[in-house]
Amino acid sequence: MSRWNIASIFFLGVSGQRREVSLAPGAVNIITGASGTGKSTLIKAIDYCLGSSNCELPAHVRRRSVAVGVKWVSGDAEMIIGRVVPPVGQATSTRMFAASGRDLPLPAAVEEFDGTTTLEAAKAFMERVFGIGDVPEDAEPGATRRGRATVRYVTPYLFVTKEVIDSETVLLHGLDKAEKARDIVATMPYFLRATDETTAMDEQRLRQLQRALDREEIKARSRAASETALKQRAISLLSEAHRIGIVGIDDGRQHQA
Repeated sequence: MSRWNIASIFFLGVSGQRREVSLAPGAVNIITGASGTGKSTLIKAIDYCLGSSNCELPAHVRRRSVAVGVKWVSGDAEMIIGRVVPPVGQATSTRMFAASGRDLPLPAAVEEFDGTTTLEAAKAFMERVFGIGDVPEDAEPGATRRGRATVRYVTPYLFVTKEVIDSETVLLHGLDKAEKARDIVATMPYFLRATDETTAMDEQRLRQLQRALDREEIKARSRAASETALKQRAISLLSEAHRIGIVGIDDGRQHQA
């Protein structure tokens, strides 16, 4: 399975211009610059387009931009995710755009975005494209809850914040929070493309069939044990009946005396 890579991050300005940062998919891309030149802004733009609840873009970027977008590629397949940038003072915007296909052009204005949608619908769209999907939980009653992979927990694998870099105990952003750790770990195979929704569903079905087989084998062993005990009891009763003369044995056949 080929992995999805970011091909470009772009901003649509209030004056109609587009600023774009192009990356080389499948290669190591290094972005350098002095402090305050916008390196962290690129990370926040990716996070915002992946459906974060708040817009963390700097105020000076929000004043000059009306929308931000990310173009993803995987082989010939492409996906463009865009999101309207809220004005300074407004926490976020739920107006998003999601489109997939081939040879997708970057929009030059908000009106040129395809696939107008909502925040939740956009996250579901990305999960389907990424192959994450919403695999239903199949834990046995009383068993520990398995983590649920979502597009929101891809971000710890995309970038590491300076707080995590400075930490001696936290490997990825969010792993120190118990309510998030299981979901972050569950997302790892999808991010590494070691699995996808179809494979996960097959594995889940296999686990269900294995549990059903285990239950049937336990029932079969129980029935066999019961039948063995019943036979042993029957032989014991017949032997006792023969001993006291209630039944006799003739040519291997028992008969009532």
